[in-house]
Amino acid sequence: MTVPLSIHLQEAPRPAARPARVVRSLVLGGLLVLVSGLLLYWVARDPSRSLLVPRWHGVQARGSLGAAADWLPSLLHTLAFGLLTAALLPARGAWRLGAIVAWAATNIVFEIGQHPALSPRLAESLLGGPEPGAIARTLAAYFRQGRFDPDDLAAAVGGAVIAAAWLVWLERPRGGRHDI
Repeated sequence: MTVPLSIHLQEAPRPAARPARVVRSLVLGGLLVLVSGLLLYWVARDPSRSLLVPRWHGVQARGSLGAAADWLPSLLHTLAFGLLTAALLPARGAWRLGAIVAWAATNIVFEIGQHPALSPRLAESLLGGPEPGAIARTLAAYFRQGRFDPDDLAAAVGGAVIAAAWLVWLERPRGGRHDI
């Protein structure tokens, strides 16, 4: 005697579509912050120490920005890349917030890699292979020439907090509906 067995598989629920205004705000905000960061590099960073700063720029406003010129890029990197990545991910709050945390962690890891106790060993391990590639050489130079600054750690966390607050604010309940 055979017993009929039927299994009904349910399709996993799809995340709710994110309103276009949310995506637009995340992208425009992220791009605005990214452009602000580039402008900051152009006016406040030594072109010989920055990969993306053109050697021909003549503007130097470091004195007018004071100590903020040192830590502000860490805040702006985390904020811009967090917003832009959140715009690309599905409408699942944990994924988008996780991406923001991942950008902060990346910034923090690279900052810690510049600590004098770690940077020589990191550079040596990157260059220790038979023929280190361009990426390994660039990273080794970054760790050797970089300057560890605890303010950058705080700024990366601050950028993540601002990005998360921006995201939560954009997706706050409206008319009884909450998308995050």
